[in-house]
Amino acid sequence: MDLSVIIVNFNTASFLRECLNSIEETKDDIHLEILVVDNNSMDESVEMVKKDFPQVRLIANSENIGFAQGVNQALNLAKGRYFLLLNPDAKVLLGVMKGLIDFMDRNKDVALSGVQLLNPNGTKQNSIANFPTLTQELFNKSFLKILFPQKYPSKYREFKSPIEVESVIGACMIVRPEAVKQVGELDPKYFLFLEETDWCFQMKKKGWKIYHLPQFKAYHRQGQSLIDLKSKGRIEYCRSYYRFFKKNYDRASYFLLRAVVFIKTLINLSLNLLALIFTLGLKKEYKEKFWIYSHLLLWHLVGCPGREVQKYGSFFKI
Repeated sequence: MDLSVIIVNFNTASFLRECLNSIEETKDDIHLEILVVDNNSMDESVEMVKKDFPQVRLIANSENIGFAQGVNQALNLAKGRYFLLLNPDAKVLLGVMKGLIDFMDRNKDVALSGVQLLNPNGTKQNSIANFPTLTQELFNKSFLKILFPQKYPSKYREFKSPIEVESVIGACMIVRPEAVKQVGELDPKYFLFLEETDWCFQMKKKGWKIYHLPQFKAYHRQGQSLIDLKSKGRIEYCRSYYRFFKKNYDRASYFLLRAVVFIKTLINLSLNLLALIFTLGLKKEYKEKFWIYSHLLLWHLVGCPGREVQKYGSFFKI
């Protein structure tokens, strides 16, 4: 078995169909298996996979256990020489899967590689991620990418060949099983964000390399499972952000980060409130941001509860 394609799905049936079709259309002569983990979708995802893609191994969960745990379920069943983690809102292009396998076969010191992600209109998405640091939180990330392009590579640079990076965006990435055996599966304490960043961090600590491969491309519709959950998504991202710092850095850095994020949230909330007042509440953009920052501030004020905590209200849960 050359490749195990792993997809964790939540309420994205139409995109999942396109994703699965793209795999079938571009698999060339690769001997592969497809594992779909469905996290208790409320749409027709499970029925669609059963009816239209009987060759897919479907794992239908009775609750939303998150991305990391969903991937881990599939990893325990996967039999391929490599694992391809693919978002349900992504579509691979012809030659990508074969090219990824060939690259990993030639580069035995590489644990994980990601492709160049594209918006549906063909423009580039950021496909490279730096490890979170206090510097990035204190200064504008876009500014850092312009000022230090070697340290903070971005979509604004043209890469002609593979480049070693700190981490990649996990919408389409190939992983070496030997590296997983050494560092372990994805940390289940991450529910949705930064789990692949943490994985790359652990792999690099063990001496493995991480690569971005610009010659291989995949279309990606960003954040479809969170499209109606913007404030909840922001809270979940912040929770993962804090998890990364608490796990990988010293306590001083962790508590300083929390203080900086709290102050920035308060400032953003105040600025959007002023914008709402000056525009007489007519601008939808300011209303939306005001509620997002209100929820994020309240989450901080009650002590940044974990997802298992129910008593603070349903908006803390995804």
